[in-house]
Amino acid sequence: MLQIKNWGKSTKIGDVIIWITLMEALNWRRKHGPDISNDQAFNELRSICSPEHAKAGEQWLVWASGKQTGWRPTCGWRSANLPEYRPFEDPPVHDRDALPIPAEQWPDLGLSSPEGITTGNLDWAYERTPAWGDVHFPRDELIAVWRPLFGKQRTRPKPTSEELDEWMSENVRHWGKRDQTIKACREDTGATVRDAAAAFGRLPADRTLPAGARHLFNQLVARKLYGDKDAEVARHLVIMKLDELVEKGRLTELPPGESA
Repeated sequence: MLQIKNWGKSTKIGDVIIWITLMEALNWRRKHGPDISNDQAFNELRSICSPEHAKAGEQWLVWASGKQTGWRPTCGWRSANLPEYRPFEDPPVHDRDALPIPAEQWPDLGLSSPEGITTGNLDWAYERTPAWGDVHFPRDELIAVWRPLFGKQRTRPKPTSEELDEWMSENVRHWGKRDQTIKACREDTGATVRDAAAAFGRLPADRTLPAGARHLFNQLVARKLYGDKDAEVARHLVIMKLDELVEKGRLTELPPGESA
């Protein structure tokens, strides 16, 4: 295990930090719950490292250290420009090229692959593109926050594909947005990002609309109905009109010739 002196902002300044890898963290959790899968253990870990549990005021209770391997496509390349590391204010890192992973990012991170667990790689969960690599955790701090939550973080049984398909059928309206739907499905069913995304992909074509097609169709209708009105106002008016038509059962798919 990697050990470094803790020269960061902490009540234990000067103490030794023992770092463990992503695989070691998941193995430790599964050791205390043999029936828990890696996905279930990671869902707990993601919650532990999120703002709800990671910080108390300005004090970091637990954090993760990693090396950026990519930026989030839906947020643009500028999203990779994190604030410059502050050695005596930010939590310590395990390597000179590493950064503390922002707590706000954890709800949107996922395991890259079974092999990625060994190398400590995390992806952006929705986009399935690289986010962080060589992820490490301060062992004592992680255990101190995680262990007391064992009884409170009861892991729900993994939903079946049929259960997820039923949830999608009951909850997704026409023009459903992928990211929002996947997030809601995970919160309601306890599904992994991968399983929820797969269920969304099995929806009938008239329930979803690709982002590019949605944008082009909105622009077409906005120009036809609202002329030179402000584009953002026109977009909202279009969406309201589409929802109204769907509610009345007068619209179930894109009109002929209006596809992307």
